[in-house]
Amino acid sequence: MKIARISIENFRSIKKLEYQPDDINLIIGGNNSGKTTIFKALDFCLNPYIPWYRESFTEFDFHKRETDTPIVIELILEIGTVEKDIASYFDEHLEVMDPKGRFLPYEDFEEAFKDNNKLVLRIKLECDTTFTPTIFYPKPESNKKTVSRDEKEKIGFLYIPSNRDPLRELAFY
Repeated sequence: MKIARISIENFRSIKKLEYQPDDINLIIGGNNSGKTTIFKALDFCLNPYIPWYRESFTEFDFHKRETDTPIVIELILEIGTVEKDIASYFDEHLEVMDPKGRFLPYEDFEEAFKDNNKLVLRIKLECDTTFTPTIFYPKPESNKKTVSRDEKEKIGFLYIPSNRDPLRELAFY
């Protein structure tokens, strides 16, 4: 599973960002330009081990402390043709994304990859003035099902900040 697109709005130093990573990416920039903010946004959405009692949102997480505008982070994760077992785990939340970025209903695993389409899983984080983030699947729209810890473990995302020992973090994971 890889990240097909990330959208960040009103989070820390980022007012609005739409990013579609390639297979290899290099993120460079000056101090306080938002490099770590991108990874922290991914971490908030996908890390199953974040202790929410220590890592909750504050007014400082809102862009320019504008708490009247909610934080919205949306991730689109692409599921490859060899990841059929993962696809079956997230079956009710899967969608097909065409080359123009439009979402189509998901019917069949084999059919999903025709016409350069991608099988994707969308995850969304929203946080308003309550400072309590909600991480959910936007599909189906009628039922915003929260992403569970087990589901995050299946995705398998790991972010190790530069101030942590990578070997110790990997041993834990």
